[in-house]
Amino acid sequence: MSASRFVDPIYPLRSWFSRDWWVGLIFILSAGLAMYPVLGKFNSRIIGPLGDNVQYVYITGRVAEALRSGESIFSDPQLNYPDGLLLAATDVPFLSMLAAVPWTTLFGPVSGYNLIIFLSHFLSGYFAYLWILNLTKSRLAGLIAGLSFLLAPYRIAHSYGHLQLVSTQFLPLFFWALDNVLRFPIPRKRNLVLLALATFAIGFSSQYYLAISLLCGVIYAILTTPRLKYLIFQGWKVAVCVGVGALLSSIPYFQVSLGQQLYNPPPLEEIRLWSNSFLDFIMPPYTHAFWGEAMSLLNPRNDWIEHSAYLGIVPILLALAALIIRNHPNHRRAFTWLGVAIFAFVLALGTDIWVQNNPLQAEDPIWLPAAYLGRLPGLELIRVWGRFSIILSLFVSMLAGVGAAVLRDRFRWNSLLVLLLTGLIVIDILPGNLQSSALYPRAIDAWLAKQPRGYPAAFLQAGTENYKTMYGSLYHQMQIPAYNHPVHRPQAYREFQEMSANFPATESIQRLRDYGFHYLILQHRWFKDKTDGGWAEIEEEIIASPDLEIIADEGGFVVVEIKKILR
Repeated sequence: MSASRFVDPIYPLRSWFSRDWWVGLIFILSAGLAMYPVLGKFNSRIIGPLGDNVQYVYITGRVAEALRSGESIFSDPQLNYPDGLLLAATDVPFLSMLAAVPWTTLFGPVSGYNLIIFLSHFLSGYFAYLWILNLTKSRLAGLIAGLSFLLAPYRIAHSYGHLQLVSTQFLPLFFWALDNVLRFPIPRKRNLVLLALATFAIGFSSQYYLAISLLCGVIYAILTTPRLKYLIFQGWKVAVCVGVGALLSSIPYFQVSLGQQLYNPPPLEEIRLWSNSFLDFIMPPYTHAFWGEAMSLLNPRNDWIEHSAYLGIVPILLALAALIIRNHPNHRRAFTWLGVAIFAFVLALGTDIWVQNNPLQAEDPIWLPAAYLGRLPGLELIRVWGRFSIILSLFVSMLAGVGAAVLRDRFRWNSLLVLLLTGLIVIDILPGNLQSSALYPRAIDAWLAKQPRGYPAAFLQAGTENYKTMYGSLYHQMQIPAYNHPVHRPQAYREFQEMSANFPATESIQRLRDYGFHYLILQHRWFKDKTDGGWAEIEEEIIASPDLEIIADEGGFVVVEIKKILR
C-alpha cells in the first residue's frame, strides 16, 4: 500500500488531543471544583443534605443492577409492594445512568451518582465550547462560553439533589443541531438525523428539559428562518425528526401515564410559589465562594435551589459586546440567541411577578405567559417554570463566547488578556459553600439483608425516610412499599398508607397481614407525635397485642413481626 493511501486511524484522536488537551484539563478541574466536597470520598459522600439526592443514588444503582440481571431498567419489582415500582414516576436521567453502569458496577451507586454529576458538569462546558469553537474558530472564546455554562449557579444548586436537572450537557447539542438544520434551504439528512439524536438524548435525560427545549426550539426556528414558505415546505421535516426523538425518549413515561395514571398536574397556587423574581438573575447564589453567605442573609429563601438563576456580571457584559458590536460573522445568530433568551427569561419568571419571596399582587395578579401555557396538554405537569432559566444561562454563555471573540479581533487582545477575563468569570460565579453528606446503608438495612427472601417488610410511619428506604433496598432486596415522587404516589402505596394509618389497631394489623407483610419496622422518633404517650404508648400496645412480637432493635429501628395466625 502506498504511503499516500495510508490513513492513520489514531490521527483524529491525536489531532483532537493536541488541540483541546489544555481546554479539557481546565474543564476537568472546574468540574471537580463544582463538587469538591465529595472528591476525596467519591464512593461514600454526595453533594447536599440527604433528600432527593438519595433517591437518584438508588435509581443509579437500580439501573446498573437491572442491566446486569437482564431486567427492565424502568422498574423495580421489589419496591411498591405488591405492584412493583415504575421509576419514571419521577424525571430520571436514564441515558446518563446507562453510561455510568460500568463505573457503578465496579464502585457502587454513590460513586456512579457522583460520576454522572462530574460528567454532566464537564460535558456541559465542553459541548458549549465546541459550538463556539465551530462558529468563531477561537479556542479561548469557546473556553469562556464553556466555563460560563459549566459553572452556572443553576446547575451547581441543582447538584444538591436534582440529578436530571444537572444533566444539561445535551442542551448545547440540541440547539447546535437545530441551528445546523435551519441554516440550509433544504435540510440535510445527516443534520436531521443528528437533530433527532440530540432530541432523544435530551428527553432520555430529562423530560423537563425536553419540554423546555421543544418550546424554545420553536422560537429558535421562527427567529432563524422567519420565511413562511420555508416553515411550510421544509419545517415538517424538522418537526418529524424532533418528534421521533421526543417520542422515543418518552416511552418510559407513557408507561406510567397510561398504565398507572400517576401524573397529577399541580394546582396553580402551588406553581405560583416557584416563580422567580428579577433579583434571582442578578444576585449571586448561596453557593458562591466569597459572598454566598451574605446573599443568604440579604435574600433568605428555604427554596433557594430552585431560584439560583444568577447569570454573572462578566458573562453579561461580554454578551452585550456580541450584540452591540456589528459586522462580525455571528451578529445575526447573536440576536436569535437573544430572542430565545428573552423568551426563556419571561417563562422563567413563572406565573406572575414576584419580589423576592412575595407576589407583587397576591390577590389579583397580572398573569404572565407561563400561567397560560401551563394549561396546555403536557405542559400542565410543569411545576417549576423557573427551570427555563437554564436556557437563559446557556445563551448568555454562548453570547459571552462570541463577545470575547469579537473583542479579541476588534481590539487585538492577546491570549493573556482573554485568559485573565476567563479568571474573572471563574471568580464571578465561583462555587464554594457546598454542603455534602455521607450515605451508607443503615443498620436496619444490614439486618434485613440477613433475613430470608419472600417476607415483605414495611416501614412505619408510611412515607417517613422513603428515599433512604429505597436506597437500602439495593442491599437487602426485600419487598417493601415505596414511591418515587411524593406528588405521584402509586395506588398500591396509597392503599398501604390507608391500611397502616391506625397501626397498631387490630383492623390495621389484619389488613397488613392480608397484604402479606411479615415485618413492620418502626422508629421511636416517628411516633413521638402520633399519640399523647408517644412511642411508649405504641410499644405498650404492640406488647399487649397477641398478633405482634418485637423481635429486634437495630440502630433505633424496632422490628415487629406479624404472627401468621391472627387471634
